Parts: sequence; structure tokens; C-alpha cells
Amino acid sequence: MFSASSLSQRKALSSADMYLLLISGIIVLLLGLAVIAAGIRQGTSRISAEERYEEAEGSIIAMKSRLTVHTVNFIPLISKEYSAAVEFMASDGRIFTVAMPYVLKASAEYRDERAAYENGTPVAVKYDPADPQICYIGDNRGFRMREIIYKVIAAVPLLLIGYGLIWWHFHI
Repeated sequence: MFSASSLSQRKALSSADMYLLLISGIIVLLLGLAVIAAGIRQGTSRISAEERYEEAEGSIIAMKSRLTVHTVNFIPLISKEYSAAVEFMASDGRIFTVAMPYVLKASAEYRDERAAYENGTPVAVKYDPADPQICYIGDNRGFRMREIIYKVIAAVPLLLIGYGLIWWHFHI
């Protein structure tokens, strides 16, 4: 049989545990909100930094390829990735040759680069005037928006866990 003092200690411990749920929930919820805020801030700062990029006429001079292995549901898949070598002239007259990131053969980026390479049409290159090696072809806005969305998706479990802990505190 429990004495009165041991019952009060158990209730106090239970109360302390309940506040631990609340505090943990608030911390996890704030962490999720911080991930969302950081993602939005990072994305908008990169987008605004890219607004100062200069545009130049360039051309794809070569296509490099490599084989890579991706796993899908524990099944290794061998795929071919391609990278375009782009040559362009910066506003100061210097000529740069930059290798673009590797993309899968089935992607839209590949089709654009391959079409430009095959028919010899020029491509628009946007580059950082401070460091012309940092450049891209096409529109990079979709990539930045995906970056923000990925941060939001990563934050959703944190928000749900935080909300669940707070809800559990008030409903137990």
C-alpha cells in the first residue's frame, strides 16, 4: 500500500512529466517554424542575389556523360547523366568555359541542353559578375522554389510532432 507522501510524489512527478511534454512540444514546434523561416530566407536571398547576375550569349561546346547508380526500393538502377560544357564571354571580354551540373537523360534540362547542342543554337547564360564560374542556363527560379518547398516538407514532421506533444499535454 502507498503512503500519502508517496502518492503526492507520484502526482508531482506526473505533473513534472506533463510540463516536460509541453516544453518539448513548444521546442519542437519552434524548431519546425525555424526550419521554414530559414528555408524561405535562404531561398529569397539566393533569388535576390541572382537578380544581379548578368546575361551573356553562350553556346554549348560539348556534352559529357557518366554512368551513375541510383537505388529505388533497394533496387540498383544504372542511369546515364549528362553535363553540358558552356562557353560564354563575360561583359569584361574574358571567355569562360563552365561545366553545368549533371542531369538525368530523361529530365527537361537535358532535353534543352541536348537540343541546343545538336542544332547549334546559342543559349542564354546568367552568371555572377564577381565570379563568372557561378552560372546557369535557362531559368533557375523553379530550382529555388523547390529548395524552399523541400525545407517546408522537412519542417512538417517537426510541426506535427510539436503539435502532438502540446495536444497530448492538454488532453491527458
